[in-house]
Amino acid sequence: MILKAGDYSLWPAFTLKLPEDLEFSPDHNYYLQGNNGSGKSSFIKRLLLPKLKSSDCYHMYWEQQIEIQRYVISAHAAMHHQPFPASSELDAMHYLIQNFKQASSLKPRPAYFIVDECTRFDNLVSLLQDVDTHVSIIYSHHDGKLLAANCHTIQFTKVNSTLSIVYASAD
Repeated sequence: MILKAGDYSLWPAFTLKLPEDLEFSPDHNYYLQGNNGSGKSSFIKRLLLPKLKSSDCYHMYWEQQIEIQRYVISAHAAMHHQPFPASSELDAMHYLIQNFKQASSLKPRPAYFIVDECTRFDNLVSLLQDVDTHVSIIYSHHDGKLLAANCHTIQFTKVNSTLSIVYASAD
């Protein structure tokens, strides 16, 4: 999957500049690195997710505020008569990964897991280790360290309040 180079107006008076194409391969993981306000979450919501939705791949997105998603996941489980202990973020993660494994066993295709500041990131990486399809994790994490194997860094540099530049770091 490729996001083309260019200037992307994400919000009124805020632009992300991609000086070069950004390629996301299902065989690699990607760490979105940058200060708060540099556009990482906006990049995910306004560029990355729409691109994934138009691709023939699986994609799953963990937001920073997972609690709202946890309620939606609980409702999905209830509507499909599936047991779901909705007591924690980890329960929601297990439920979604199980559904993903079932779907990918029936129709294998690349998968992208987008994780925006998930407190259970290490659990997600462990749960995905035995998946039989190509999986890429694209994540931001405030600890500022690479947490996934085979990881490339995408750097977000805030130039001013209206512009950030995004580039793939040489790994």
